[in-house]
Amino acid sequence: MSDAVTAKKAIWRDPKGRLPNTIALIYAVPGHLLGLRLLVESSALLVIPALLLTARTMVIGAYLVHECGHMTLFRSKKINARMAEILLWLPGGASAEKCRIFIEGILDHLEARLRVVFGGACHVIS
Repeated sequence: MSDAVTAKKAIWRDPKGRLPNTIALIYAVPGHLLGLRLLVESSALLVIPALLLTARTMVIGAYLVHECGHMTLFRSKKINARMAEILLWLPGGASAEKCRIFIEGILDHLEARLRVVFGGACHVIS
């Protein structure tokens, strides 16, 4: 199979990100569930590792949601949108509006461009 055909069938937007993003997803979702499970256990020895695991998976989940918001994780916009909705449960944003995530992604790019054009701090009024 040629590289062009393989690229069209690929789910990831960037083939170089296939391995790290797959690892991040595989670590974040089950890791978060395990961390929550350990938090409700009665053992005091498990509290610190459970907190660390849960916090770390929340950060990774937030990174993945951020990338989905920029439409840069997956090739398809539809998959990015669906995955963002699913992953919002990890950092605690399950009630967040889907379109707000994507608007903030656009504003993030706009703010960066305004900093380049005008220099210094940029405050976006919402």
